[in-house]
Amino acid sequence: MKINERYIKISGRFPIERDLNYENDVSVILKAGTVKREEKNNQDGTVDVIYTVKPIELSVSKENAEENFNEKGFDEAMQRDQS
Repeated sequence: MKINERYIKISGRFPIERDLNYENDVSVILKAGTVKREEKNNQDGTVDVIYTVKPIELSVSKENAEENFNEKGFDEAMQRDQS
C-alpha cells in the first residue's frame, strides 16, 4: 500500500531539573528511541504510518526554562540548525 502520511507519537515522560514558564510554549530538542511502528488503513488504498518514540535525552531552550537542562547540547544543536 502507498503511504499517505507519516507521524511521530511521543510516549512516556522525561525528568527535568528546573521549572518551566507555565502556560508558555516550550522549545525542546529530543533524542528518542523508536519503540513501535504501526500502520493505519485509510480505506482508500493508502496507509498512515505512526512511529512511537520514547525519550532518551532532552534539552529545553533557555527562553522556556529558568536554566537549560543541557545547555551545551542545545547550543550545539541550534548552531547546526542555523548553518
